[in-house]
Amino acid sequence: MPEQCNKKPYATRYEARAALLIFFKRGRKERASYYCGACGAWHLTSRKRRVP
Repeated sequence: MPEQCNKKPYATRYEARAALLIFFKRGRKERASYYCGACGAWHLTSRKRRVP
């Protein structure tokens, strides 16, 4: 099992995107998803997406 970082992991980019829609509906700040190589999962960030 890869080492987990302190952010919520998403198994796929699609799951992260689904959570993204929930954030939009709640009126949160715009968020972007990115792949975390450290723990091998997708995460959401409040910053603009950086291309790995």
